Amino acid sequence: GDDCDADWDGDGDPNETDCAPRDPAVFHGQVEACNGLDDDCDAQTDEEGASGCSLYFWDEDGDGYGVTLQKCLCAPEGAYRAVRAGDCNDQDAEVNPGMVEVCGNGKDDNCNGSENDEGALGCVYFYEDLDSDGWGTGVGKCLCYSQGDLTAKKSGDCDDQDPERNPGLN
Repeated sequence: GDDCDADWDGDGDPNETDCAPRDPAVFHGQVEACNGLDDDCDAQTDEEGASGCSLYFWDEDGDGYGVTLQKCLCAPEGAYRAVRAGDCNDQDAEVNPGMVEVCGNGKDDNCNGSENDEGALGCVYFYEDLDSDGWGTGVGKCLCYSQGDLTAKKSGDCDDQDPERNPGLN
């Protein structure tokens, strides 16, 4: 009977060293899984790299976006709590890829590499002004500050090649 059997659950791990001698799914050498059990008898439960783990990224500011440091865990642990990477400033919860760019705050709010996004909060329309007379042409772009030939804040120049001809002259 079982009293004489050196491996009650038949998992290949002798009763005297098996941490769960009556559970055939738990034994030394078993692959650890995210299930709340010490599957591999190493006195740890659901440790890093367990089967079924998820990637969690280091998120110091708690904004839900992490940096490149990552661990495969069964559940969030310490600052490894973000499921998305891409945070460009992990010291500021108001800066991450999910934010809307805000003009004039000196930050790359949405981590896209620019503080001058078209359509950012507080943007101003700039128009192409080739003759530098302060009057532009075209559709324009709503930007935080002028960029390239987009320097005029007024549209309607009738001749953008001649600074002496624009709606501001009598």
